[in-house]
Amino acid sequence: MSDAATDVPSSDGLTIKQARILESYYALRQRLPGPSIGSHEILQELRRKGPAVDLPSEALIRDVLASHDLPRRRGGRPRLSSKEVAPPDDPLDASASVAPTSPASSSRSGRSSSRR
Repeated sequence: MSDAATDVPSSDGLTIKQARILESYYALRQRLPGPSIGSHEILQELRRKGPAVDLPSEALIRDVLASHDLPRRRGGRPRLSSKEVAPPDDPLDASASVAPTSPASSSRSGRSSSRR
């Protein structure tokens, strides 16, 4: 199938490539939750189904999924702002920083139990 034939929209407004992307997405949705499906998984599904001659680009796959507002895995690395930050230790709270040890364990090692 030529590239020109796959880029012509049908009566429903979808090109053949777009239809194949959506078909692969919904086939994957039977096995995986939506947020775990990305362009890489869809490309693997398309390769598994047929010849790799007329595969869509990952950018086209992402555009099709976004334009149909489908749940999907977001691309790229997680934002730094989404990283969970532990609250700072209170330097005045000595009980939180020193772990209690038994006298037997501190005498065996020969070291002080107030290591950090």
